[in-house]
Amino acid sequence: MHDKHRQRLKERYLFGGYDSLEPHIVLELLLGYSIPRRDTNPQAHALMDKFGNIRGVLDAGIEELVSINGITKHSAILLRLCGDISRRYAFEESKNNIYFKTLKDAVEFIIPLFREQEVEAVWLFCLSGNMRLKAYRKIHEGDLNTARFRIRYITETAFRTDSPKVVLAHNHPGGSCIPSSTDIDTTRRIRDSLASNSVELVEHFVIGGGNYTPIVACTEGLPGGRFRNESF
Repeated sequence: MHDKHRQRLKERYLFGGYDSLEPHIVLELLLGYSIPRRDTNPQAHALMDKFGNIRGVLDAGIEELVSINGITKHSAILLRLCGDISRRYAFEESKNNIYFKTLKDAVEFIIPLFREQEVEAVWLFCLSGNMRLKAYRKIHEGDLNTARFRIRYITETAFRTDSPKVVLAHNHPGGSCIPSSTDIDTTRRIRDSLASNSVELVEHFVIGGGNYTPIVACTEGLPGGRFRNESF
C-alpha cells in the first residue's frame, strides 16, 4: 500500500514539479528514501508542526530532528544534508555577489557555519581586493595551539585562490567569545606570516554562544581594526 502511495507522490512531482506539492508532501516524499515500507505522513506533519516550514526543518539540528517520533538519526542526517546542499547551491549561485564590506556582512555569513559545532574549528575566508568572497572552507578542527594547525596552509590557500585578503574565524565550544592569550598570540603569528607574503589578515573572529569578538579590531598592538566604523 505504501509503495503505491509513494509512487503516486513521485508521479505528482514528476508531472507537476516541486510547486505542485504541499510542504508536508515534500517531506513525506523525501522521508520515503530513509524510511522504507512505512507511512511517513505522520512524521512529515510532525516536522511541519514543530519547525513551521521547510526551511525550519532543513535548518534544524540533528538532536532537534530526532526528538520527533519516528525520525531516526538516519533520516535526520538526510534532512540535514538536504539543508546543507541547498545552502551550498545558494552560495554557488550568488557567490559573485557576497562581500564582507561591513562587520554585519561578515558575521551574518560566518556565525551560522558554527551551528552545532561541538569541537573547536577554524574557517578561512578568502577575499578579493574589494572584499568579495572568493572561497571559504573549514581548515582545522581542534585546539589552535596544536602541531596539526598549520599557518602555512592559510598562505597557500590564499595563493591558490589568488586572494590578497583573508578573514579567519574559530569557535569556543564552551560558549565564550572572549579571546584567550593563545588566540591573540596565534593571531599575531598568522598576521605576520601572511604579511610577509603580501596577504592581509583583515580579521580573526572568535565565535561563542552566537556572539563574536573581532581580535584584530579589539586587541591593542594589532593593526587593521577595520570593523570599527562598520566598513572596510
